[in-house]
Amino acid sequence: MDRKKPTKRLLAAIAYKNGVTQTELAEWYDVQRRTIYSWVKRFDTDESLEQAVTDANRSGRKRKLSGKDQKEFEETVHESPEKVRSKKRPTRRSKKRWGWARETADLE
Repeated sequence: MDRKKPTKRLLAAIAYKNGVTQTELAEWYDVQRRTIYSWVKRFDTDESLEQAVTDANRSGRKRKLSGKDQKEFEETVHESPEKVRSKKRPTRRSKKRWGWARETADLE
């Protein structure tokens, strides 16, 4: 997590309590007004100050690449373009045709 974010949230909440509008705070921090609203709302709960300024851990999105594919990708990124171009790539299989398209293809 960005270590500056908790500080920004705390300073924004203090400024808001001292009369600065959410619109002004959004301009100062270059965020949406809705974000400022969320930051300020965190402090109106019974949570501790530390919990109010930090985000909960999230699992995140599942990986789309397998471990093997991820390793191959990382190795490829660091290779020269010439070496990457010279590698053999798997060829695409042609799609099977079904129905009317298949029948007409068989006639040709």
